[in-house]
Amino acid sequence: MRETQYAGHSHSQSKSDSLVIEDKERTWMCEVSIEASEESTIEPSNIRGTTPAIPIESTNTSPPSMILVEIQGLEKGFFDMRNAKSGLTIMKMSEGYLEGDDEEDVDNEAKNENSEINIFIRVDEKDSKITDIDTATRSRRNQPTIFTKMIVVPEAAVDLVDFPPRVGEVDGNVEIEVEVHSGNIFHRESNDTTRKLKQRKIKRQKNKALGELTTLVVRIVAPNGAEPINNIVDTRNMVFYDSVCLKSQYAACSKNQMIIKPFDGTTTTGVKIEKGVVDVAVDINPMGPSEQNPDQKSNKDKFVSRAERMAEEKLGPLADQFDLVLFCIPPGTGEDWKAFANVNRYDSYYNNEWCGHISAQLHEVGHNLNLAHSGEGEARDQESRYEDKSGMMGSSYPNNDAPKMCFNGPKNYQLNWYTNQQLSIDPTGGKPQIMTETSKIRTFVMNGIVDYIVEGDTQGKLVSLRLDQMGTQHDYYIGYNRASGFNEGTQEDINEIVVWEKPTGGPYNFGESWKLTSLRYKDQLYVISDFGRRKHFVEIKLLTNPTEGGYNNGKQDISISITSYKAAGYCKHPEALRIPFQLKGRTDDYGYETSWSLKEDSSAGGYVDFGSGYNKNTAFESTNILCPGKCYVFEFNDLYGDGLCSEENCGDKTGFFLGNLGGDEVFSGSSFDTKVVLKRFCVPEINPPERNSICNDSKNLKYRNGKDRDCSWVRKKKKKRCDRIWKGQLLSEWCPSACKMCS
Repeated sequence: MRETQYAGHSHSQSKSDSLVIEDKERTWMCEVSIEASEESTIEPSNIRGTTPAIPIESTNTSPPSMILVEIQGLEKGFFDMRNAKSGLTIMKMSEGYLEGDDEEDVDNEAKNENSEINIFIRVDEKDSKITDIDTATRSRRNQPTIFTKMIVVPEAAVDLVDFPPRVGEVDGNVEIEVEVHSGNIFHRESNDTTRKLKQRKIKRQKNKALGELTTLVVRIVAPNGAEPINNIVDTRNMVFYDSVCLKSQYAACSKNQMIIKPFDGTTTTGVKIEKGVVDVAVDINPMGPSEQNPDQKSNKDKFVSRAERMAEEKLGPLADQFDLVLFCIPPGTGEDWKAFANVNRYDSYYNNEWCGHISAQLHEVGHNLNLAHSGEGEARDQESRYEDKSGMMGSSYPNNDAPKMCFNGPKNYQLNWYTNQQLSIDPTGGKPQIMTETSKIRTFVMNGIVDYIVEGDTQGKLVSLRLDQMGTQHDYYIGYNRASGFNEGTQEDINEIVVWEKPTGGPYNFGESWKLTSLRYKDQLYVISDFGRRKHFVEIKLLTNPTEGGYNNGKQDISISITSYKAAGYCKHPEALRIPFQLKGRTDDYGYETSWSLKEDSSAGGYVDFGSGYNKNTAFESTNILCPGKCYVFEFNDLYGDGLCSEENCGDKTGFFLGNLGGDEVFSGSSFDTKVVLKRFCVPEINPPERNSICNDSKNLKYRNGKDRDCSWVRKKKKKRCDRIWKGQLLSEWCPSACKMCS
């Protein structure tokens, strides 16, 4: 993997007093080896490189040609979010293809219609064997081909790994010669100057969150006498020895699987350090805006860079001697930042008093452990990336010994601290406890992290549950945020079942998580739409009340169910002949009580849509196109069974629901006294054209942009190909006749 543009990574203070990250986009390319055969044709056996994961061998003995191809098809920030390293990272993918043009066409800047060459590769996810290699239509076989793009298909499983180490494994660590600098990839001393890269040996643990981490705190002292507000003794206590500190909280959260050890000894330069804290003098003063000089520009970046460099001059290479280094920066660089850290490295930096605040310490060291931020809200903007306050990777708080809390569900899974009570399932597959024609139901008992059983019988109870969307990096997580013991200070969703999604990074790599909802009352539910390749609906439902005798008294065992509902079946009518259905509504003051579903009215009929997870007085709307000749059931659920607040009592905040089919109202509701309201309606049948015109295969299909990959190609191997997806639709929908869907 190669990067072609620098991207910075820093944290600053936002309006909501949370730690903010700033990113700039980079362009990534892949280095591929191409071997040309004697006929200069491009065959599957002539491709190899970092993609796919399993090399395809060639009998050609001529030297391979190394080319760089642009990677397309992945979401913005995919490589940056996973801490990819230019020249040091391998991309593995299950499906994808190379795209290029004949050399003559490129040179003449004129592309012949039949000159494009695509090579599609499919790798079996289970045994990593190549199962399908297809070459699209090509012409001018005797001309060399220039590949310019590597296309990652939407349903491909993609993972990033580093190159194998250059030296052996020593005491559980891997020593690798890499180009490192004081930033994530590079570090800028100022806006105009970049220090040259230098070679350095660094030790990288297989899993930094497990084991003993030798830790050093560096207090930076400026020539003008500026130093952090907390002296050496106070700093030592706040990090290592107070009852609530970095050391105690990581030990508690990890159940003593990660131990912060203060460095006590002599550095490689002969400096003796006692109990993990040392002062380092620098040769520049901190500068930044103040009341006396509000227009003064901050020299934070330069000051921090200088602090790291002079710490190494005094103490020797930091990464060789310490697993974690916390830099306490003196006041003066401005109040617009609190702290920042380098992802998956050793160093973190704190603005003055924030070096003693427990939440900032855990948050920034969390970045060193390869954890990303935890957000909440639909905006998904800069500020909302810190709004999940159920764990330490959201906001930070100005307190030395509070709050006592740990991390959220996705982070718990990634840290690998709770493996005895950790489970990953595909809710749409496998053998569930209960199965009907339209659903698969599983039940689980959830525990909080404080009740994790390190050794012994767990009785099948879980701390962290992952809902795995097979073939993607986008997963969902469920946890019980029990407020007790070392997690008693969690800032929201106290004693509630919480649902998150992690769109990138998979279970163990860097990727932001987003809180979707929390469940507090029995029978409260939340539904995930478009889950998996088959676009199922997955419902998470709370089966027991999580508290007893008061909101803050959380039970130890909480039961939930996970139900997968299949989507509605095939409609014989083309999309242009289907009828639009629009649902509108608004919740009352108790939006969490509201959920609804729309399904086909038959024993084998699937679901069309769901709605759940609402806040109070929230408007909701959904539009679907329904199949003529079929009947449907709309189910509205009110958790308390007292209906929606009436206009008489709530005025313009009245709750209601209203369904329109083709512009005509088919049902509505507001006042009722039951938990479930059912509304059945049918879509009128139409007089269809002749069957063969309705069931014609699409003439526009070009699967993977291959000119020969039309419905005739699908028909040749319909059992294998009809279930594939192209542009959001199954090939059986593109080619209903070829896939025998018209009978």
